[in-house]
Amino acid sequence: MADLRTVLVLGGGGWVGSALVLELLQRRVLVEAQLDVTDASAVCGLVERFPPTAVFNLAAAIDVRPEAPAVRLEEVNAQAPRNLAKAAAGAGAVTFIHVSTLDVSYAGRGHRNQAPQPPEDLQLTSPIAYVRSKARGERFLADVVRGLSSMNTVVLRISRDLQLTSPIAYVRSKARGERFLADVVRGLSSMNTVVLRPGHIYAPLEGTARCAGDALAGFLRRFPPMQIGCPSVQMSMVSVETVVEAALRAAQRASQCRGRCLALKDLDANFFRFYHDCILGRRMWPLRVPGVLVLLGAGLCDGWYWLVRWLPCWLPLPACLRTRHAIQNFCVQGTGQALVDLTIDDAETLRCLGDYRRSAGLARGPVEKRLV
Repeated sequence: MADLRTVLVLGGGGWVGSALVLELLQRRVLVEAQLDVTDASAVCGLVERFPPTAVFNLAAAIDVRPEAPAVRLEEVNAQAPRNLAKAAAGAGAVTFIHVSTLDVSYAGRGHRNQAPQPPEDLQLTSPIAYVRSKARGERFLADVVRGLSSMNTVVLRISRDLQLTSPIAYVRSKARGERFLADVVRGLSSMNTVVLRPGHIYAPLEGTARCAGDALAGFLRRFPPMQIGCPSVQMSMVSVETVVEAALRAAQRASQCRGRCLALKDLDANFFRFYHDCILGRRMWPLRVPGVLVLLGAGLCDGWYWLVRWLPCWLPLPACLRTRHAIQNFCVQGTGQALVDLTIDDAETLRCLGDYRRSAGLARGPVEKRLV
């Protein structure tokens, strides 16, 4: 059983992170959840002042638009996990739980019951900056588990003892740099790192005391409850509560799960029918919109917002025609995922974590039984 006395949660202000923090506090675990993950010095400073026994990284910048700012996404989704893992290892953290996304394995084609296969299935060259950045963050952790423990690290110096408290700033700084490198290599090779790759995360429309409302549900409520594309197409869905339960179980069993990438899901369901029936409580209209028409519309939207970046700023355009919401938008990446089979195999997760699913409190109704 892992030591969870002092825990660092990155992304504790998000809808999954806040639910995790609440659960940890109810278990009387000391939690630190506020931090700018892109500030490497702030990350190192925090873990040095309050060395955590376990780290949960749920911090993410989510933006599937083709025109999304790649630099910011790279900082949060790719560089921050590297800084955090290195700092945590240097501070002696035993457990590191990283929450990834189903998007990292989506290459524009669907798949049925596919288990995670990092790093082979990571879309490191995806044209979507969000996918690319999340894949690179997960790739680093996969490389840590596979390669860093066997990496040959050699430090050449003259003196044998590190003068960490020397009155000479130069000596002190060089000694601390060497000490950090030694701690990182030693810590990363022994730290229990587990990656969780959830399906599409959902929550109630208005939220609960445990999690925020589902922004995507609010977006879909603006549209008629019609079936889009083939009704037999399914996507793996997972509730906020299930992700929290899986993260806690992974931390408690980190030594047995070390180096694994575990898929998380509650059920496989048609995306549109699940949201309209189970989340929004709406009866589906007996109408079906061809998926190809919807994809064509999404492509036109992507083309327009790519073009508008090159238009002069003085051109009198409404704000909604110059930019769009990072999540509540109509784009090929998000729409395409909902129109193909995108299901994952969590058999290994069930073997490692036991029955981790906690969907009963969030998705109720006769439709859920039909879709499972």
